[in-house]
Amino acid sequence: PLPKVGDVISGFKATALDHIDMIDSDTVTFEHEKTGAQLLYIQNNDINRSFEITFKTPAFDDTGVNHVLEHASVSGSERYPFKNLLFTILNQTYCSFVNAFTAINLTSYPVSSMSEAQLLKLSEVYLDCVFNPYIYQDENIFKREAWRYELESEEAPLTITGTVFSEMKGSLSSIETASYYNVMDTLFPDSVISKNSGGDPDFIPELTYEHVLDTHDAYYHPSNCLIVLYGDLDYENFLEMIDSEFLSKYDFKDIEIPDGKVEPFAEKKQANFVFPTSADSATENSSRIEYVYALNDISERQLIAMSVISALMNYDSSPLKRNFAASGIGGDIGVSLNMMLPQPVLSFG
Repeated sequence: PLPKVGDVISGFKATALDHIDMIDSDTVTFEHEKTGAQLLYIQNNDINRSFEITFKTPAFDDTGVNHVLEHASVSGSERYPFKNLLFTILNQTYCSFVNAFTAINLTSYPVSSMSEAQLLKLSEVYLDCVFNPYIYQDENIFKREAWRYELESEEAPLTITGTVFSEMKGSLSSIETASYYNVMDTLFPDSVISKNSGGDPDFIPELTYEHVLDTHDAYYHPSNCLIVLYGDLDYENFLEMIDSEFLSKYDFKDIEIPDGKVEPFAEKKQANFVFPTSADSATENSSRIEYVYALNDISERQLIAMSVISALMNYDSSPLKRNFAASGIGGDIGVSLNMMLPQPVLSFG
């Protein structure tokens, strides 16, 4: 049975009960009394059970520190010194899903399994890796996952490599991705929203080992996390493990997270950017133009309506698409709505 509001289970106090009609699920919101950690349990009959822990991780620069910390966290812990936690879980367990990802303002670690006992164990492994990452003991994890100098031979040029460095170098080789970050930088100047949380290869080499550890110490704290449990499971077993093994060892910490919102511009802004390409590339009609709007003070109801409108405009039969095709300009036009930002963004490009 689910608790009543006010009930305390293993240090977690039930603060709200609700129901999600769309997936026929009851929900309980808990707050950990000692640390303030938030936990949402979504109860239903789904046996594909899930656990996820998410931290708010603002990016104050383009060094990709949050992305590197994500990679470092799945590179083992004090208790579980695996070189790659995700591959180990994927290859040696019955998990149905495992991942970790860095978004613009958060870092998340989800895992799923159809075995409740296994999910309980995988949750414990994940928690140990995010709260006690082995990178504190092994600086080579930073060098492997972030960046390092490499010299293949005495005659070879000195190069920079690293998992995140190489990954983002590939990502930003796309004009669409580069355009997105240029847009964010123009629309939200000097804001955490405009920073490349994944890391810009031009700035990743400025990242230091000490900065990664400082970022973990600042934001990977129970007071700054949301834990989600989902499916048909004994939630009390999970609450007991989470509290006794991890959260009870911490005290509440007041962590300030900037939302990055900016004041509306007094007038329209326009910016041009150069995208590098190889000498033999065909560049005719290869430019990208974007008209972007920050949706200031939009309500949740209006945002849902805008998401429907933007989806309809993306149909080939929409007036927008048909008129653009008839104009003879060439290329294509698409509409996107980014609702993950504190100030949602509507883009035509």
